[in-house]
Parts: sequence; C-alpha cells; structure tokens
Amino acid sequence: MPITTPEQSDLFLSLFRGRQDVYARYWEKGDRSGYSPAYEFDWAEFRAFKDKGGTLKDFPNKRLMPLTAEVAKKHLTGQQTVGIYPILQNNTSHFIAADFDGDNWLEDARSFITECRIAGLEACLERSRSGRGGHVWIFFENPYPCHKSRQIALELIRGAFKLSEFDKEVSFDRLFPNQDSVPKNGFGNLIALPLQGNAVMHDNTVFIDPETGVSYPDQWGFLKNIKRHSSTELDAVFNNLFDNPVKKITSSDHKGSLSITLNNKLVLEKSQLTPQIIDFLKERLNFISTEYLTKKRLGKSVYQVEKYFKLIEEQGDRIFIPRGFLNQLKIFLDQNQIAYRLTDERRDHLDVLNLYLKGLCETIVVSGEDSETRRQIKLEQIENGHFQAILSTGQFFGEGLDIHVINCLILSFPFSFEGKLIQYIGRLRGHNNHANPMSVVILLSRSV
Repeated sequence: MPITTPEQSDLFLSLFRGRQDVYARYWEKGDRSGYSPAYEFDWAEFRAFKDKGGTLKDFPNKRLMPLTAEVAKKHLTGQQTVGIYPILQNNTSHFIAADFDGDNWLEDARSFITECRIAGLEACLERSRSGRGGHVWIFFENPYPCHKSRQIALELIRGAFKLSEFDKEVSFDRLFPNQDSVPKNGFGNLIALPLQGNAVMHDNTVFIDPETGVSYPDQWGFLKNIKRHSSTELDAVFNNLFDNPVKKITSSDHKGSLSITLNNKLVLEKSQLTPQIIDFLKERLNFISTEYLTKKRLGKSVYQVEKYFKLIEEQGDRIFIPRGFLNQLKIFLDQNQIAYRLTDERRDHLDVLNLYLKGLCETIVVSGEDSETRRQIKLEQIENGHFQAILSTGQFFGEGLDIHVINCLILSFPFSFEGKLIQYIGRLRGHNNHANPMSVVILLSRSV
C-alpha cells in the first residue's frame, strides 16, 4: 500500500481537495501533539528571531507551503501526516465529512450513512488514525457552498439520531468544514487525510465496509469508483430536505383543530403540529446564546458551546412552551386560519370556584399539583363520602382520577374532539352502580 504511483497520487488529490495554497502537518513534542500550518522559512533567521523572544506565529518572514503531489506522496508513504483545510477562499468545498467517535462510533456512522442513502447521497466511511472513530465522507463533483452542504449534513444528522425538530440548529461540532465561511486570512478547521502510510499498516485511516467494519482489500479501486455528487444532485437533496414538509419527523397533516391546554405552561400535542406550526415555534422560541456571540466576536473557539437555547420542552407526545407565548401563538394561528381550541387547566380557577362554594357545600379540590401524600388523603375522604362536590381540572379528571362515587358530572370547558367527551362520560358510567340516577351537565360558552 505505501508504494504509490503518479496516477494514484493524482486520484488522491482530486478526491481529497481543500485549499491548495496551504496544508497542515502533524507534530509531537513531549506529551503534546497537534496540527499546524506548514511554513517555509530560513531556520537561521528564525532562530535569531526566537532568541529575542519571538515565536513562529509572529515571525514575519515565513511563507505558507502549498499542497503538492510530493507532499501527498510523503503522507501516503508514512513520512509525514498531513491535514487539509476543506473550506476554500470563496466559502465552498469539494466534500463534507462528519467525525464520529466514542464507544458507538461505528453504529452512529452507520446510522448517518443510512440517512444519507435515504436522501440520495452516497457516503464513505474511513476508520480514523486511532482506530476508535471514523470519518464519513460525501464528495462533490464541483465546489459547493459550505452553508448549504453543512445544512444538508446537519439535517441528516437530525434524522439519523432522531434529534428534536424544535432545535433551530443541530448542535454537531465535528463537521469538516465546520464553518459556513471563514474570515480574511483564516483557514477554518482541518481534517487529517486518509491512507497515512504508517497507520495503514495497522489497518487504520483506511476505508471500511460500514456493515462489517472490515477494510476494503483494494483501497485504490474503491477510491476510483467513489461517487462525486453534482451540484444539481446536491441542490435536489437540499430542496427535498427543507422545502418538502413530508420530511418533518414528528408532524402530521392534522385535519382537526389544534388543542392548546393552558396550565403552568402551554401544552400542545405533537401529533397535531403541522410543519407550519413547527417552523413558527422553532423560529420564535430559539434564542441565540450570548456566550456563543461573545466568543465568536472575540475570535475564540466555540467548540461545544451551544449556539441556541430553546424554550420548548418535550415529554413523550407533548410539548410544553411558556404560558406568556399564548398571545403570539393565537395571533399566528388566526393569521394563518388555523383552527384551535383553548382549554384552561390553571389551578387558580379551581381556587376561585372553591371560595365561591365555601359555606354552600362541602368541597374537595383535586389537581395534578397535589403531592402523592396529599392526593391519597383527599381520595380517602372522597371514598368515605366526606364531600358534596369535587373540583378538578378536566385533564386531570380524564387521565389521573379514579373515583367510584360520582353520579353527576358538570363539564365547563371546550372539547377538541368528541372522543374526550365520551371518555369523561364513560368514567362516570363505568363507576355508577345504576342504583342512583346519573346526570351530565355541559356548560358551553357562546364563543365555543
């Protein structure tokens, strides 16, 4: 494998193309290691400069060394380890790659590759130099805008790992390139080239079958047949991911009205959220992090710093958003002619009603806010018949309360669908022994 021909070197450089005017070299010094841009300079001049307290960073008489066939050959034969800067000076790139590490790196890479395949992209897996991670590469026929290729990759990562659809931007710091653009005189992040001669001898930095984890026996034959996607193909994938609402993960084409439950927070059912509503919530309830902005402005690393924080909580089939967002949500729904039903589940309404009935009858207030101990005490009172009226929120009565001694049900809130009304009446019918008459009273507002 280390012996390379000019044809192989040309193939290698045509696939793994970054900036041609600069490359990075791997270095080790004591217990430290890393990559640095390769410079050419006069060593005697630099030593004199260093003796005066200068550093290579400040040394003025240095020149970046270009990535050449000779540099690639030294990498392939194991004489050095080379990294390239993927993002070009016009903010495009010839590929995008994702880095996976940790105990489940192969499984994670496999999930991402599957998602790529579903989207219509061919992706290749390279085992990293350490052997404990991998790079998934997607190659382009021509340079493609980084902001679009990164959006594609991040959306595929969202799908592969079932990440929240309410995150404005997927947080994944291990893409190459990892920036949409680079400032003047900047290089962006670098990626180590595969097929490093010494690592290949240990079956690392080689391309492997994602299903088996076994390296392909003919690496050059594999590289020769790698698919390079055209800009037209990439645009089609981009448009399908971001313009096609069918691609939404959690949403459905809900035909009925949207149920909004007003409690300590607003509660929405995921199954009722259309792509239009999801995009609205994602846009309005994600806020950019001041820490991210500050570090970005100062030119510091934003690695593992969340760019956005969101005010959307997900629990099972429901989402919870701030109660103060209700007016904005109602305005949006009205403007877009989306029907909705608002159910007020706030406990303070029960307290007001309880005060009103005080002195008129014996009441017990039961809600989801009760502690387990407090709830048991109240339920024992109810079972022993020490009440005349039970006050409860509708949601809690329908799902959390199991009382056998009720023969009259008064409902005073709107229903988003007939099934819930049947459910509530069923609870009353199921517990009634038919010895006493059973009655249901439904109070309707003129606006319902």
